[in-house]
Amino acid sequence: MLLLLNNRKDKIVNNFDWKEIWENVFLIESDGYGVIYSPLQGIIFAVTKEGILELGTYLKKEDYLGLYNSILKERGIPKENSNPVGRIPRRFASSELNMGITYECNLACIGCYAKAGEESRRLSWEKIQIAIDKLVEYVQELNEDSAYIGFNSTGETTLRWEILERAVNYARSVFPENIKLQFSLTTNACLLNIERVKFLKEKNFFVRVSMDGLKSSHNRQRPKKNGGGSFDDVVKGIKELVKQNVWFSIRTTITGYNQGEMPEFAKFLYKLGCKDVVVVPFSAVGRASSGITPVNPEIFIKKYIDAYKIAQQIGFSFSMPGVSLEEIDVNYCLADGNIFAVMPDGSITSCTRVTKQGDLLSEIFVIGEIDDGRVKIDQKKVDKLGQLNLNNYPECQYCFAKFSCSGGCPHERFSGSWDKEAHCKMVRSILWYKLLEITGQEQYYTN
Repeated sequence: MLLLLNNRKDKIVNNFDWKEIWENVFLIESDGYGVIYSPLQGIIFAVTKEGILELGTYLKKEDYLGLYNSILKERGIPKENSNPVGRIPRRFASSELNMGITYECNLACIGCYAKAGEESRRLSWEKIQIAIDKLVEYVQELNEDSAYIGFNSTGETTLRWEILERAVNYARSVFPENIKLQFSLTTNACLLNIERVKFLKEKNFFVRVSMDGLKSSHNRQRPKKNGGGSFDDVVKGIKELVKQNVWFSIRTTITGYNQGEMPEFAKFLYKLGCKDVVVVPFSAVGRASSGITPVNPEIFIKKYIDAYKIAQQIGFSFSMPGVSLEEIDVNYCLADGNIFAVMPDGSITSCTRVTKQGDLLSEIFVIGEIDDGRVKIDQKKVDKLGQLNLNNYPECQYCFAKFSCSGGCPHERFSGSWDKEAHCKMVRSILWYKLLEITGQEQYYTN
């Protein structure tokens, strides 16, 4: 029997409501127009005012099969659809290695979660070798045909360029030829030059460049250690990536300082030759714990959608985590015990925002260390992390955005820095616009 599982109305930005009419099938409506959305089947269709009234009539009856047969069955929505599962319990192994090879940095970004540049510890070459060798073991154990090695932003990796090159060449020498090896680098791009970019191209790197808006905003949020601006250096690095045709993306932290310029920033990046930008509202962790003006949800929503529309028109990807209608899951990321991240102090974490022993939430996310010449993993911690998924967040169960948002960033969720109300408002409003866009009703969107 079909059930109306959630009969309450949830006002978000005073312009739309939603109900879960069957398990994981939602009616979202506003002022006589609406959408029926089944995220697990990828089925979305518009509902007229008359259709919404008809739906309400059927939902008041004890026999719901009339509506099911006349509308939903025709659209291919089955009576039952099961939730995706979270991490399947197993002994820790991962085909993805992230390495922070230094805490040093040439910038002093005000929003740095790792507080990069405040200490000078480096991951030793011995431990880099041990980590790569262990990745080979894990990939073979998992019977995977590909592996990933990322150099992440505990500091600025390019300050140890020779070690990066050495690590890449070592990995290529120890991995079997039948395993495809993919590399990535997160960088501020200030130290990139033609020789380095050519190396990244040759070794098939994906590069993630941190850039926080137009010149004034970027220089405010990402100054050099001496107080000077870094914008011109970043632009120079990006131009070299474009020239050498390296696969890259821009990653932008959005604060109250730069939220209003998202549309102009998108246009600027497109003219620069970029094809992809991901914006992320800032998290109040690390150096961002105080002193930064947070985003205003209403302004963020409006400016994000304006930038998204521009990107759609010019063939440019403008996105943020948690608002994809295509990529749905119960896991926000691999922090549930599926990532192998080695930090400069030799600790192993399952969340790249936890960069050392003693960091906020390190007791949760630090799952081991490299010590005595080997990788040591605390399997009990790994097993506990397996509970970090949407199915274990009761407050999310009746939300139409849940499989896109996946409950949000686990680190933010448990660090105490999360503004849940603002997060949910932004995600739901942007997804509502996208649903209207798909059904040809975007002209009805108001914010």
